[in-house]
Amino acid sequence: MSGANVERHAGTRSVWVLAEEEGVQLVVSVRDDGAGFVLDEARSESAGRTGLRGSVVGRVGDLEGRVEVRSAPGRGTEVELRVPLSAGGAVGHDGARG
Repeated sequence: MSGANVERHAGTRSVWVLAEEEGVQLVVSVRDDGAGFVLDEARSESAGRTGLRGSVVGRVGDLEGRVEVRSAPGRGTEVELRVPLSAGGAVGHDGARG
């Protein structure tokens, strides 16, 4: 998510990204101190937007990973991505699965 995206959607200019290897997984956490939201995928889909499910969850799922979203109005948002580093789910520097 770019700085402009964070500012537009979260109402803040601050975002933190942490990436670390935890055993056999790559864990990426993206947090902001913005407006937060109530996750409503059905509403996003009915409005013609892909929402998190289409834009993030699907892609991470293709890598055999999972996504957890923690957010609440007025409390900011944290999105945690966990992707296995195994041969079946690893992604090389060229974007190809390993």
